[in-house]
Amino acid sequence: MKLPRLEELALLPEEAAVQRHFDGRNYRIWRILMLVLLSINLVLLGTYLEQGMTVKASLAGAHLLFLAALWLLRGSAFFARSFRDLLLAFLVVEMALATMAAEPELVIGLCYGIVPALLLALRLRPVEHAVLFSGLGLVGGFSVLQTGGERPASVLVGQVFALALPPAAYLVAALLLTRRTRREFVGRWREAGTRERDRLRMRDELADARKIQLSMLPETAPSLPWLELSGSSLPATEVGGDFYDYLELPGGRLAVVVGDVAGHGVSSGLVLAILKGGLHLLRDELDSPAAVCRRLDRMILETVRWRVIVTLLVAVFDPVRRRLTVVSAGHPPALYLSAGGVPRSVGHGAPPLGTRLPNGFSEDVVEIGEGDVVLLYSDGATELGDLAGNLYGSERLHRALRRAHASHGASARTVREALLDDFSRFKTDAPQRDDITLVVARVGAVGG
Repeated sequence: MKLPRLEELALLPEEAAVQRHFDGRNYRIWRILMLVLLSINLVLLGTYLEQGMTVKASLAGAHLLFLAALWLLRGSAFFARSFRDLLLAFLVVEMALATMAAEPELVIGLCYGIVPALLLALRLRPVEHAVLFSGLGLVGGFSVLQTGGERPASVLVGQVFALALPPAAYLVAALLLTRRTRREFVGRWREAGTRERDRLRMRDELADARKIQLSMLPETAPSLPWLELSGSSLPATEVGGDFYDYLELPGGRLAVVVGDVAGHGVSSGLVLAILKGGLHLLRDELDSPAAVCRRLDRMILETVRWRVIVTLLVAVFDPVRRRLTVVSAGHPPALYLSAGGVPRSVGHGAPPLGTRLPNGFSEDVVEIGEGDVVLLYSDGATELGDLAGNLYGSERLHRALRRAHASHGASARTVREALLDDFSRFKTDAPQRDDITLVVARVGAVGG
């Protein structure tokens, strides 16, 4: 049992939060008191045994066993659930034992000095404070009257009134201190509750945004007899800035698009939604992917009011002409790997979308044949870091692609999985700082 943090209490009802806070505070005081009592009883037990005081030694031993059992119980669920009741019972028992075992003079010192100071440190309910201080006043008053012998009635009444004043003053002080502590805690608790509710609201909004973004990614790749596709996107945060898509075009052609908005979060997701909508509106114009990129650049500049940078790669596969046309807007080039060859980059040059720089988009064309593999990826792959701060890099990506492609019967899916496994082995436990998107295309019987 421990003093709970504000964040743990923020969403509880006010009374439950106050009580758990008070219980945690009182538990700290109880632990100190228990350690003191255990030490005192150990000393008393040794003293009584040394002096041959069997009865007192037995009482001290029984008291020690009671304290030890209560101390061992402190880690149980029952103790945490019933702490307030156990604390009150413990205080009553200890005051009763001290009254019975001590001399009247010592009892007076306890009831009017040490014990009230302890009770002032505790934060209890008003009725609990009243019961404890009333009992303390009765015990202390009775002990005072025991030490004075016979008294006239008028003197006795005056003494009883005088003896009742200190416990009453202690009670008032305890109530005021508890009230002030409660007021201070409730103020901090309300602020924490506001922060926690805002955090949960933001978490829910991010979860909704993530669902929307994931819904923009293709559930499955198109089933084509001449082209096998496998893609995945691993966001670094709840809402990433990467996306990919497949656009089927007239004449059996297919456009594969990979995009990356600088940054992460909801704003990136909104820009991606705009970009995807524009691509679908312009899909019939992808005979000229460079012209489509120019129109998308203008659309982003006119639509998005804040400064944004978007990289984009459009790869159009044409089975009739047996060629691949790639246009890059600031995006890492595609990697083309023929059977038995080495990866080479396809698609270079132009700046990202949304930069207001002269675009100059150009189309890079390569011939494709059966068994060729094309990899489209985002810069999160090559900029992946390990625990030592080393980057994965383009050269390692080329080697990993060659190894995966050289595997017997390597499909697009097995190539993608091999690359993801290599990423994981490289970074080990290092955090992923950027989104990673991969799309692997493996060419079958072109024109089939």
